[in-house]
Amino acid sequence: MTACAHPSDDECIALFMRHEREFERLREMAAAAPGNGGGSTAAELIDKIGLRDGMVRLSREPLRIEFELSVRGLATSSSSKLIYYSETEPAPLVPKLDDVGAVRRTCHCDAAFRMIDGNWYIKLGL
Repeated sequence: MTACAHPSDDECIALFMRHEREFERLREMAAAAPGNGGGSTAAELIDKIGLRDGMVRLSREPLRIEFELSVRGLATSSSSKLIYYSETEPAPLVPKLDDVGAVRRTCHCDAAFRMIDGNWYIKLGL
């Protein structure tokens, strides 16, 4: 996904729903593998989904994984939008992440989250 702005929340949710089976398979690989895991099979799934930079397992217990969709800005002021899996509920949860400036002004945090389904979220890194 490339453009001047991040993909909208609706676009992120649609991408997740279209590829939910692939995201779940990647989650299973990340949970089972010693590294970030998955090898060539993971690379094939990542390509099928069209992810920008693959996946990063942030922790194993509780399991937390990021799938980067877009990065915007400069080193001094940037943001990223990701599909995020977490076995624990992240905070803060917000109803919408489309307006980066509004999220920055209201949450005063490094990241905000919007629930997609179950343990799957959209993450806006600030």
